[in-house]
Amino acid sequence: MHVLIDGQFLNAVRRGCAPDRATCRLIEQLVTSDITRRWFVAVADKGVLAALSPQARERIRPLLVPAEFPGHDSSAATAAYARIVQRLCAKHEVSLYWHLEPLREDVLLPLALDDVQLVVSISMPLPQETGQEASAAGGASATLSTRLRDVADAAAAMICGSQAARASLLRHAPHAALKLHAIPPGVDHHAFAPTGADARPDQPYLLLVAAGATAAELQTAWEAFARLAGQRAGEGSPLALRVLEPLPPQPDESAGATACLAALAQRWKLADRLQYAPGTELATRAALLAQAQACVIAGLLCGGEPALESLACGVPVIAPQGSPAAELAGEHAVCYPPGSSADLARAISAAIDTPHPPATRQAWVAHARHFDWPTCAHRHMRLFDRLHAPLTLKSLPRRLRVGVATPWPPQRTGIADYSQLLVARLRQHCDLELYVEDPSECRGERFGLPLRSIRALSGELGRLDTVLYQLGNNPDFHREIYCHAWQHPGVAVLHDYSIHGFLVGAFRGTTQESLLQAAQRFEGYTPPSRGSCDADVLEHPLCGAIVARSRGVVVHSAWAADQLAGVGRVRVIPHGAACLDGPSESERLALRRRFGIRDEELAIAVLGFVNKYKRLPSVLAALHALREAGHAVRLIVAGQIFDPSLGIAARIEQLGLQQQVTLTGYLSEHEFLDVIRLADVIVNLRCPSVGESSGTLARALGMGKPCLVSRYQQFAELPDDVCWKADVDEAEVPQLVAYLECMIRRPEVRRQLGRNAQQYIRLFASWELAAELYAAFLHEVCQDALMRALPSAA
Repeated sequence: MHVLIDGQFLNAVRRGCAPDRATCRLIEQLVTSDITRRWFVAVADKGVLAALSPQARERIRPLLVPAEFPGHDSSAATAAYARIVQRLCAKHEVSLYWHLEPLREDVLLPLALDDVQLVVSISMPLPQETGQEASAAGGASATLSTRLRDVADAAAAMICGSQAARASLLRHAPHAALKLHAIPPGVDHHAFAPTGADARPDQPYLLLVAAGATAAELQTAWEAFARLAGQRAGEGSPLALRVLEPLPPQPDESAGATACLAALAQRWKLADRLQYAPGTELATRAALLAQAQACVIAGLLCGGEPALESLACGVPVIAPQGSPAAELAGEHAVCYPPGSSADLARAISAAIDTPHPPATRQAWVAHARHFDWPTCAHRHMRLFDRLHAPLTLKSLPRRLRVGVATPWPPQRTGIADYSQLLVARLRQHCDLELYVEDPSECRGERFGLPLRSIRALSGELGRLDTVLYQLGNNPDFHREIYCHAWQHPGVAVLHDYSIHGFLVGAFRGTTQESLLQAAQRFEGYTPPSRGSCDADVLEHPLCGAIVARSRGVVVHSAWAADQLAGVGRVRVIPHGAACLDGPSESERLALRRRFGIRDEELAIAVLGFVNKYKRLPSVLAALHALREAGHAVRLIVAGQIFDPSLGIAARIEQLGLQQQVTLTGYLSEHEFLDVIRLADVIVNLRCPSVGESSGTLARALGMGKPCLVSRYQQFAELPDDVCWKADVDEAEVPQLVAYLECMIRRPEVRRQLGRNAQQYIRLFASWELAAELYAAFLHEVCQDALMRALPSAA
């Protein structure tokens, strides 16, 4: 799926303001975590993308649109903008258009796009007006309500941040009930966290969140604070009220926020007790919340983010009943009836006068931790998937019959293990039959599925809807699979972007050399007379011919899909991994003893077959620097040294690391998992790369292990808060040393990185999600083949 995000919300940057921080955070999380789709953003100026993180800017492609339409009225400008968006959608095969500010009158909103589904996100609920209030509001309220009804008619889905917001929207557009989805926001828990008592300011203060509050609601807040200040006159250090930016419009529009508050302070006889608190920057806002006596939500229309952020800081929340803030904070908020200054004053007193023991504050933090950006992004991703799928898996007329041609355990290849784990989940969606090159080398029936010889596949194609071919770089396990994928095109899974080495090893000098020659011709590659060199393998992947010939191709990274753009039908599906609990403390200690690791040593593991692309010399150099700095470290190289020319043993001896490095050689599946379980840190470097997917890395992430990877090709697209990345230049070794020193000195950092890794797998790369995406793609491929086979209409 290709998604176009409307970037008008970023125009705040051009006005010298900050765009909505929560919206930017959601987009960053989505585009860096969800590799299954391509992301575009329509903007008038690429400079506004500075509001997004560098990694998000790498994953999202800007499409330029005019900033203004001179001489047009609003309807004409909207029509002109819609034509531009329609052309962009057609050119880039966009199927979903996501508009994030549909109700703002200063944004253009195309409502009728051909072959594109419109999804809108509405950040705040609409007011529930009485007849008198609606009359006073005049045309603005009517325009807003009309716009909402128009959006509800056109949109495929409408997203809001709470059930309270959903209810307010339904009052204006009751026919949109099935389109409205409440997805709570997240909290940046690295920024919003409790601070010690010694960080409290000299003058205690309440933090008032005024954004979205009406004039009447602000009047209630001023009255309540004045009442509270009067009650506490003469009590030690006077309580202040800091008003968080942005302050709603004041009667005197020409006056700044500080001047407005000064006038209000004089009116309510509060001297310097009303203070302006510019809280646009994340760090500033977090510090303001963490040091406050309590956070007061002024309006019913305020979103729930401030309440959750306050709880994440261990600070009491006071919120109006029926508001999104009260809903999301739940039992942890002190609620007051809207419009009553006396009740608000009593709620504030109750919040700041009641002792809150550590257990209570810990409960607030724990509640807030249920709301995070990865979970919010995951819920958006699943909604987009449901909208995109023309048929859900449950509503299909019948299950597909799919042959799976693959290596299979106990064959010594990671693809055999991958296939077994995938088949375990995919069989829930499709009827599968397994084909292997040599059934005698593989274990018997698994999951009730017999293993057939791939030589029988040609005679059984008539009862299969398609065949899923697992393709890798080992000639011993993929030669016959590739031949059948060429002769009987189906859906190919490319575990390596470059299959140059495989094709040369499998077919050069054989009766099937024509397969190698076909791949060379497709890419216009003339091989050297004496075999391929490394540069050839990397620059000429030779996968284009099988991609173009297949009915569909699966890759495991957005990077690989980008390399194959325009060659064939390519779908990105995450590699897949399981989230597994780590060992108990007694098991961990037993594993460390088994491998001779002392209690004080940081256990670092390099996993899988070791070749020169794994950059083990860099790891050894970092290990040497750590030892010289006095750190206790141990490196376990868990896998066979595939390239003896690396001279790893000699390098270890040269650096004097014999006591710090363990070379295990090839390990059984059980032993290999034991190394992952005991490791404190996994190092998985690759450069150069043949675009391979790393099953070992996926497993390590699923087991909650902090991982260091190379900032290179497919590994660079992993979110920055999931893996730490080392550059592949002269900075590589110093960066590895710095990362590992941080993990030695701050074990809580590596624990958090491990939690982030496991959450990423659970939400964006689980086996269950991978199996669903496989099933949907297989159905799509088979459905298109069926449609092409039907006779055309007369």
